[in-house]
Amino acid sequence: MYTVSHPNRFWKKSSALLLLSAALLAGCVAPRIAKTGSDVLGTVPRSAQPSSLATMAQPLAAHTDLTARMALQANYGDKQLPLKGNLRMRRGEVIQVAFTAMGMVEIARVELTPKKVFLIDRVGKQYATASFAELPALGNSLNYSLLESLLWNELFLPGQSNVATSLGLFTTQNVGSSLVIEPKTQQNLKCQFTADNDYRHLRQAQLRLADWVSTWDYSSFQRIGADSYPASIVASIEHKGKKASADFTFTNIAFDDTSWAAHTNISNYSQVSLDDFLARLSFLK
Repeated sequence: MYTVSHPNRFWKKSSALLLLSAALLAGCVAPRIAKTGSDVLGTVPRSAQPSSLATMAQPLAAHTDLTARMALQANYGDKQLPLKGNLRMRRGEVIQVAFTAMGMVEIARVELTPKKVFLIDRVGKQYATASFAELPALGNSLNYSLLESLLWNELFLPGQSNVATSLGLFTTQNVGSSLVIEPKTQQNLKCQFTADNDYRHLRQAQLRLADWVSTWDYSSFQRIGADSYPASIVASIEHKGKKASADFTFTNIAFDDTSWAAHTNISNYSQVSLDDFLARLSFLK
């Protein structure tokens, strides 16, 4: 049972973190109509062939690092905020979303590790941190492995770190020109994926937790060597008529650039509470 004792406060916190990185979208989720216009939830599925799903399970498994320049349009109600920065990911270790002013000076950073979330004010030399379990209401539904899969455009199973060994636990359903993929057994956190019928790319990931909805749409795949990565990711979260979204556009995408530091040196930064850090986001007021 998931309860929210202060829903307005929880919404504000969750939306604030969304607008910084879209990283919390994965933990607050719910149903949505598939792109074909048919609601595939509840249809009679057929068992998926593990070999067919292997490509979408970890299409970029040969790569440990991904870096890209990023343009982000954050939307919250009737408010919009354009941001620019960089995305950097190192498998199993860190996800960094850095924000810049005038495309040059880094002003803030969101850094996620398997155990901690760091919000870092690079100008004011302050930071806030929390474990995933400490994030409001999300608890055990949200973890680093799930967020990593969403940002790498990979198939995943909630609670499992290596989906490649569990592909027989999925079912598939052809709907028009799309392939809908779901776990055979759905727990509190429900998920549904939409892919091409040729099993090449995941086009959408949908997550559900009670009456929260989160949808990740992937498009404009760019070829990088023998592989590809979506140049556009639109992540949204909805709850009781309220919606926040983050529209990412990526350029200069590169694999296996290891020239960046995986962890920010915050030894000379002052720590503040998560509430104090988020209170500065006047965009949400």
